[in-house]
Amino acid sequence: MDIVEVTWFDAQEETGTLELEAAGKQEPIPTRTVGFLVKDSADCVVISASVFGEVSPDMCIYRSTWTIPKGCIKTIRRLSDTNS
Repeated sequence: MDIVEVTWFDAQEETGTLELEAAGKQEPIPTRTVGFLVKDSADCVVISASVFGEVSPDMCIYRSTWTIPKGCIKTIRRLSDTNS
C-alpha cells in the first residue's frame, strides 16, 4: 500500500458576512494531504490517515479518510510503499 502526498485545491468557506468585492476574491485553497492510498480511480483518490489490521485491502479498517475528486488534484507523489 503506497503512502502518497496529494496536492490539491480545496473549497473555501466563509461563515461570516462578506461584501461583494471580498466574496469575489475568494479562491480555492492549495492543500497537501499525506496518507495511505486506498483507492485511485478515474473519478477520485481516497487516502487514509490510519490503517488498522493487516496491510492488505480486504483485511483492513481505515480511519480518517479523504475522498478527493480528480478535478481538484494537481499532483500525486508516491512517498513510500509499505509492502517494501
